[in-house]
This record gives sequence, structure tokens and C-alpha cells, in this order.
Amino acid sequence: MPRPSGVPNPSMFSERVLDRKKILITGGGTGIGKSLGSRFLGFGAEIVICGRREEILRGTVAEWTKSGGKASYFVCDIRLPDKVEAMFEEIWRDRPLDGLVNNTAGNFIARTETLSPRAFDSVINVVLHGTAYCTLAAGQRWIEGKHAGTILSILTSSAWQGRAFMVPSANRQGWCAFHGAELGYRMGSQGNPHCHGRPWTLSYRRRVGEARPGLSRIRSAGRARPCTASGTAR
Repeated sequence: MPRPSGVPNPSMFSERVLDRKKILITGGGTGIGKSLGSRFLGFGAEIVICGRREEILRGTVAEWTKSGGKASYFVCDIRLPDKVEAMFEEIWRDRPLDGLVNNTAGNFIARTETLSPRAFDSVINVVLHGTAYCTLAAGQRWIEGKHAGTILSILTSSAWQGRAFMVPSANRQGWCAFHGAELGYRMGSQGNPHCHGRPWTLSYRRRVGEARPGLSRIRSAGRARPCTASGTAR
């Protein structure tokens, strides 16, 4: 399978390092998920993406397949366990996944004391519940089928830096740490958290300023670095 156009091939990896590997990327239609998918395709993987917006998913898959990659998509709201289970049943019908990327996120900047229960749940239902549903759906099948798989979970550094205005989003860190220690061992493979650092974009700085007037930068225990989708994929 030819490498999709525009996808570089770093010399540190074999061009076929992911040959015939089947990988699901949640929220893979845009941003970091799409960049990761493009990179994995360049290494020979088959990519499956899911999300709520079919138009976006269909466009991304069409772009990849036109360039010679093997890709497909499912419209799925990962906040709903029944929908997640149905998606994994369909994915496994062909052959098992080899990898899962928990990429979907739902965050916003807000002062913690202003969060309503619905606002808190709107983040937790995606970053924690959705991640757990997908991880369990894949992990249970891998253990039952004695098939080694790999999980990559995209995290936020606020989990250990104690960043202001993004409290709900830190909850994914705990889940990933525990499932990596347990499921990773039982599957004979890996559970890998990945943190891309603080996104110091103009929009982020503006929203932080709105959450706390006069604050242009939040100091934290860790050192921030710029983040771009293409940079993370590299």
C-alpha cells in the first residue's frame, strides 16, 4: 500500500512498521486524531475512525483512501456505552483491532465554582466515561481472544500540574494509569498515556483571560510548551 501523499517517512522507523495493524482512533476526523491517522497510514496501518459528525468523518476517510490508504469510519457517540459496544462488535466482525487511540476530548475554560453539574458531566462523559467504555470494549475482546493490543490515550498535563479552569478534564489521567497497569499486563501489551502539553494558542489565552480578568498566563508546576496537531504526530 503506498504511503498517502504529504506523509513524511522518518528514517528511525521502517516504512512498514505498522503493516496490517488495525487501529481505531476516536475523534479521528480532525486535529490530533487526523494527524495520527495520517502518520499511521504512512506506516502501513489500516485506520478506523469514529465521531459524531458523519460529514467530517466521511471527508477524512475519502482523503485517505484517495491517497492509497485503507480507512473506514463509524458514527458513534462514545458517551453512550450501547453505541460503543455496537461499534466494537462491527469492527471485530472483520478482524480484531491491534490498537486503540483514546483521542476524543471535550473541554472548555471555566472557573471551577461556576460549573453546574451538567457542565461538569459534559466533560467527564467524554474524557472519562467515553475513554473507559472504549478501553473496556477493546480490552475485554483482546483478553478473551488472547490478542495483544496497544492503547494510546491522549491526556492533558493539567492532571499533574494542577492547572486552573480545566478541573474536569484531569480525570482521564487516573483511569489511564490504572488500566495501563492492569489491562496492559493481562493483555501482554501496553497502555500508553501521551501528553502533548499546554496549547498556548491565541484562543486559549483569550479564554483564560475571560475566565479570570487580568490573567495572561497561568503558572504551574510544569513547564508549558506549544502544541500543534502535526507536531504531536511527529
